[in-house]
Amino acid sequence: REHTISEALLAARVAFVARRLAGTESSLADVAAEAGFTDQSHMTRVFKRVTGQPPGKHRQQIHMVR
Repeated sequence: REHTISEALLAARVAFVARRLAGTESSLADVAAEAGFTDQSHMTRVFKRVTGQPPGKHRQQIHMVR
């Protein structure tokens, strides 16, 4: 199935968030704003829907691996 432009944009935003969570200690609210989400809760809902886990847990797992 082909993805819509909206889906592609959200996927790109989620990928950006994942990279930022791995590379910085910026707050989730700051990362959400940088990624173009309306707010942190919107980013969290989308991130969890796409990745299966909330961004905070994603960040914890990344830092445990390092």
